[in-house]
Amino acid sequence: MLHFNKILFFKLKKEKGFTYVELVICLTLFSILVPVIFFTFSNLNFSIKKIINRNALALQYLSFISWFEKEVKEGRDFKVQDNSLTFFLPNNSLVKYELKKRKIIRSVYNSKDRCFKGVTILLDNVYYVIFLNYKNGVYIDLGLQNWYTTIEFSKYIRSFYS
Repeated sequence: MLHFNKILFFKLKKEKGFTYVELVICLTLFSILVPVIFFTFSNLNFSIKKIINRNALALQYLSFISWFEKEVKEGRDFKVQDNSLTFFLPNNSLVKYELKKRKIIRSVYNSKDRCFKGVTILLDNVYYVIFLNYKNGVYIDLGLQNWYTTIEFSKYIRSFYS
């Protein structure tokens, strides 16, 4: 039995485990790496959100500008007043584009109704819009903004009828 205890004692002495120094080193490395990894993924997440929201604004702009361009090409008698654009369509309807509460709103005035009706919100997240009546057409300067990004667009659209 004495022989068995000697073998067990020598086996335990030869086995190595973690010492307190090794434990402190591991915890130090862990406490350094966790914030680095967190901030890396946080920055990556913010960059991805910025790209996605920039593309969303660009798609909103493309949807708006196709509608706006089609109507301006058909329009005549353009007037700009108080950050709004009014013009007549071939059917003698008066169309008004204006900025209200960060939205571009389109409304139509028919002589029968004697007021603007048919209000449509065409574009959201607008922080500025400038309409200019310029050489038989309209120049639009537009700024879009959401929580992550800002985009600015400018375009001149010539009317067929002016």
